[in-house]
Amino acid sequence: MTVRPRSRPPRASTAGFTLVELMIVLIILGILAALAIPQLQASTAESQEALVLSNLQRIRQAIEVYRVQHDDTYPTTDIVTQIMGQTNKAGQAGTTYGPYLSGDFPMNPIKGRNDIQVLNTMYHEAYGLQGWMYAQQTGEIRLNSPGVGPSGVAFFDM
Repeated sequence: MTVRPRSRPPRASTAGFTLVELMIVLIILGILAALAIPQLQASTAESQEALVLSNLQRIRQAIEVYRVQHDDTYPTTDIVTQIMGQTNKAGQAGTTYGPYLSGDFPMNPIKGRNDIQVLNTMYHEAYGLQGWMYAQQTGEIRLNSPGVGPSGVAFFDM
């Protein structure tokens, strides 16, 4: 009877990363993430501010065209219906003028709302739940949000 030599188990592969190498990679990824996340947040805030300014410009332009076509009269408490729909010279439902904005009424991107708080005059920052504040006496519309944008300008003053 012949005795065969015992076969050795295969050697463990040495191709791979050590724990120290993995930790170094994780630390580097953590540092990169710590540098990149604030940049992304800043660009998000800047894009929100740009959207606010764009929406304000669109609404203010629509209010001004409405005023010109309605004999120096601003939209009333029913501003959304008057700007988004068609009206007659008196500002009631009709087919002579409008619509001044297409699609949905622009959103306040800070609050995520597109409704309006109508005031008699725009004399203070009166933050409510609504997305916008509108003074029907002066035709002035503002963002109904506290805080300051990345440019340093208060949202109310945009």
